[in-house]
Amino acid sequence: MAEVVRRGIELGTFGGTYDPDKVAVLTIGAVDGMSIPLSVADPEITPASAAQDVMAALRERLRRAAEPEAQRPALSARSGGA
Repeated sequence: MAEVVRRGIELGTFGGTYDPDKVAVLTIGAVDGMSIPLSVADPEITPASAAQDVMAALRERLRRAAEPEAQRPALSARSGGA
């Protein structure tokens, strides 16, 4: 995963603010963390909303510095933006 982030930084697709190895660890942690409420059938979290929240967090970490805030999707309404 870190190699994908490095390549995205090289291509200008991702910003280089965060260390790719740390982004990889945070991504795995976020996915793992979202699996807990899914495994206990939390009615407020669906696979789709969990994926959306993880992707929103990744977008925030990987966005280019010049990307306007308006282009960044918000977390799902269920999460309350946190």
